This record gives sequence, C-alpha cells and structure tokens, in this order.
Amino acid sequence: MAQIPGVPWSPPVTAWPFVDAAFARVLLLDELAVVVDDEAALAEAARVLVPGGELLARVPAEGPLAWLDAPNAARYLRDVGRLGKRPSETSALGWRRHYREDDLREILAPHFIDAVLTRRGLGLAEAARIVAHLPGAFRRRDLPPDRLVSRVRAIEDRIVAPGVGWAWWIVARRPLPEAGTASETPHSQG
Repeated sequence: MAQIPGVPWSPPVTAWPFVDAAFARVLLLDELAVVVDDEAALAEAARVLVPGGELLARVPAEGPLAWLDAPNAARYLRDVGRLGKRPSETSALGWRRHYREDDLREILAPHFIDAVLTRRGLGLAEAARIVAHLPGAFRRRDLPPDRLVSRVRAIEDRIVAPGVGWAWWIVARRPLPEAGTASETPHSQG
C-alpha cells in the first residue's frame, strides 16, 4: 500500500486513516512482525480492502533460519555488547517475531479466506543486512548497504524453500459479503 503524500502514516497501525473498502490490494512487507497487535493490524487490512480484495504479506518464519534476523541481531549486539543503537523495528515488542504456519492461519482466519502461504528465501538478505551494517564492514562505495540488501532480497524472494524458507509469503482474500447481509465491511469506522 502506498503512502499518501502529506499523510504521516506508516502501516500497520491499528486504525488506518482510510475509509472502508478503499483498496483492491494491501501489501505488508515484514510489518506484522514488529507491531504489538498483529491481529488488529490484519483486521484493519481487511477493513480497507474491497470485498474480494487481496492481502499480500511477508513475515519472518520460525525455523532453522530464524537466527538470520538483522533487527534481532542488532538488538542482541546492543544489549549484550553495548554496540550500536537499538533498531527501530524492535522498539514495540523488543524483538521481531517469527511465525509458524498454524499461527498465521489462525490470525488470518477471522478476516481472510483462501490463504496461500509459501516459504521463500534462505536468509541471505538478512545476512547481507547484518554484515552491511557492522561498523567497519567491507562495503563497495558504489553500492550502499540498502541497495545491496535490496538486490539480494529480490533474488532470494524467488527461491521457494519448503520447510526451511526464511520468510512466509502470504496471499489471502477478503471474503465477499454473504447474500442478505447489511454490511460489506468487517466493522465500520467510528
């Protein structure tokens, strides 16, 4: 979801500044992993979607590659070694959460149907993010760390890695209203 110029807002807060059924698609890349109430954020995503609209999301997966998490590594280095500053991604929860498939299906179920969850990536972008932001790390002057990480992530997100993938990619749909119902939205804004 693109930010509207002049509106100071960053998803996924739990009260989005948009009318009901405003968008055909909502895109949440890693935001659910850092909010206090991920279920409320999903409810808001459903509210602003048109009936039949799509949620596209990426969240870190629980599993063997979960240790490759740049914000969590930075938080650990800060807390244990007093190196650097705490990353903003960990300010709300303390750590960035990682999800199991059954937990994702449970929090999606009240608001979305036809959820397809695919594990992708091997944590290479997170490893690059960790290394690129270490003090004194080797860096090419013509390729800033964020561009390097973006390039690695673009390649990595194409790698389907069932059972071990670093991230869950989610595609889910907001249900169509049942015939005869008065409201087309999960809840109305007050």
